[in-house]
Amino acid sequence: MEMNLKMIKYKVFGRYPEGLMAPGDLCHVEDPTSDQTHEDVLHPCVRFVENGFEGHAWWMAYTPCFDTPALENPVLCYADGPGNKPPTDWRYYCSIVGSPETGYNSDPTLLFRDGKCFVHWREYHTPKAKDLGCYETTFGGVVENRAVRFNEVQQLTESAENHDREISPTFISLDGLPRAYAVHIRLRKKREKNPPSGMRRLFGRIPAFLRRLGLCQQKRSRGVAVWDGPSLTGQFTYSKTIPFKNVNWLYDPWHMDLFEAPDKTGTKRLYAVVLTNDYEGDICLARSDDGERFSFFRKPLLTPQTVGGNGIYKPTAVMADGVFHLFYTVRSPTDRRLNMLYVTSERWLDLLDRLN
Repeated sequence: MEMNLKMIKYKVFGRYPEGLMAPGDLCHVEDPTSDQTHEDVLHPCVRFVENGFEGHAWWMAYTPCFDTPALENPVLCYADGPGNKPPTDWRYYCSIVGSPETGYNSDPTLLFRDGKCFVHWREYHTPKAKDLGCYETTFGGVVENRAVRFNEVQQLTESAENHDREISPTFISLDGLPRAYAVHIRLRKKREKNPPSGMRRLFGRIPAFLRRLGLCQQKRSRGVAVWDGPSLTGQFTYSKTIPFKNVNWLYDPWHMDLFEAPDKTGTKRLYAVVLTNDYEGDICLARSDDGERFSFFRKPLLTPQTVGGNGIYKPTAVMADGVFHLFYTVRSPTDRRLNMLYVTSERWLDLLDRLN
């Protein structure tokens, strides 16, 4: 019954059940705390450094999250291999930040610039966030000698109780100017007065029915939050939120990662790989022509049907030697607590042909 309802929704709203890319290869990630984490991998951020950093070309930050957010403490690891063939064997480099007394860490992101490795991560209800009088905050640092030198101030700060404008942030440098992009989520509506009991009895089941269809949710995506800052180690200021364009009605964008790549004319554009929902989501590609407004391609890159299971989570993308590499995690079919890392690749221009 559940599958039939899903396929009916897909057909009515024009959502594709299959993705364009092939399922990926399973990756192994070395973890010295595997007795606790079971080598769980979540929120990956992968970067390819053409000239290498500390002797290695491939780098990844991620958070383990086996059965509890308390384990979501960002880890940095590295791998080696040619640019057109992504690695599947990752080695532990260092821990980025440890467990807070309360709350948890998540959503690490990497940026390599001027020979340095900048790392940022998001903190949710941690003591540092509370000291700043906010709910969520994003901190960062510079990687040095298998450790992180923390920045003196936070980079992003969210003080609204019912909104989060720094989910899955990506820090980049556009024309030499630092900028951060994140998904803006309305966590819940502002409290409203309850209607009379008679109206509640008459219409009370309608919201539940709409939620089952995926059309009426308290938690909703508002689009891309744009933040501007003086430097990668300074405090950024929230600028605006711009809704995604060409989004399927059944999509509610949840996590994303950004990268730059040429379009068919050779013009460099800003692209985003986006997890479309926090549950049973697809991975889609979106493009921005002005560095702010992102428009979805209609055909997804990967779907649960493509990979043969539910639990696809935050994707990350790498362009290297004209090849598009998509890393993503999927929940284990034998243990729902375990998230496993995969990678799939395709020639970039060939993929653009199939997307259009």
